Amino acid sequence: MKKPSKPSKSHKLSACSGSDMRRAVVEEFCEIVAPEEPILLADNNDRAFVGVAFINHTAIAVYDQERTIDAIMQDSGMSAEDAQEFFDFNVAGAHVGPHTPAFMFPISPQLNWRELDILIMYINDDPKRFIEHIAEFGYTQREARSVKKDIVETLATQAARII
Repeated sequence: MKKPSKPSKSHKLSACSGSDMRRAVVEEFCEIVAPEEPILLADNNDRAFVGVAFINHTAIAVYDQERTIDAIMQDSGMSAEDAQEFFDFNVAGAHVGPHTPAFMFPISPQLNWRELDILIMYINDDPKRFIEHIAEFGYTQREARSVKKDIVETLATQAARII
């Protein structure tokens, strides 16, 4: 008797919808990236999945911490403060062995590397170079001060979320 064949991967994905589709895509990605490794995925958090990392040859799922906390708020109706506390204690605080998922802080999508270079020049007290660099983007000196302010505020917001 012939063994029934496994459904093709495309068939597996086409049979899903919504959150099931997200989970199928995440599982498929993990299978491709680390076919021999068991990767532990967080429950109900596929929206925050960003990839796989290898720590000491062990594959782990990586999630965006901000998106995870947002998902907790959406799914439970918790306030930001309660969701953060829940995350700290029940999610980030849970250790389930060597395959425990990691939660990372991404660089803000509003902050690009060019802006970061400009900020570093400003922090290093090279205002002349800062103004020259900003001029490359067509900004006036007055606009340059505004750009600097926006960059500093963006970084301060990111730092506040981390702390």
